[in-house]
Amino acid sequence: MPEGEAGQTATALAGHIPHALVEVTDREVTFLIEGPGALDLLSVGIAREVGRMEVGRGARTVFDGVQAILVRETEDRFTLSVWRSFASHVEDLLTRGARELALGL
Repeated sequence: MPEGEAGQTATALAGHIPHALVEVTDREVTFLIEGPGALDLLSVGIAREVGRMEVGRGARTVFDGVQAILVRETEDRFTLSVWRSFASHVEDLLTRGARELALGL
């Protein structure tokens, strides 16, 4: 719901319906992964064959044990969204993976 309607909605529900209103708009972090090495970098943490994903499609997946949403925007441009509490782990793994790929390891 729009932020300005939260109080009004809570008042309308009070005493009538058990409920909880929770702010979740800042719960995810989205990483942009693009370029000719995007598929290789994603393979560092995703076991599925990402290259078979169609452009414009998205899927729930797991990135090194972290639930994620992967969207293929173009042939070599992806977004990977994870909950904020796991973002530093995913960022570290992506950084290490990019470094290793650049070194040809």
